[in-house]
Amino acid sequence: QVPEEAAKLCAEEIKAASYVECSALTQKNLKEVFDAAIMAGIQHADSQQQPRKCKSRTPDKVRDLSRSWWRKSCCLA
Repeated sequence: QVPEEAAKLCAEEIKAASYVECSALTQKNLKEVFDAAIMAGIQHADSQQQPRKCKSRTPDKVRDLSRSWWRKSCCLA
């Protein structure tokens, strides 16, 4: 076991998004840990989002590769 104060101090030192005490053995607060991790990931992704330049069409080379691969991998009887 890790003392709660030591765990909180460690979380502060590594600048963790949040601190949730849990037990893998009893599964106490396990869902909360994963929920907190998912939310932190989503919030981080949202803060890092930058406008992207997207092409409306797949490049011809990729499209042609896909077609030739499909012909080699598809067998109809």
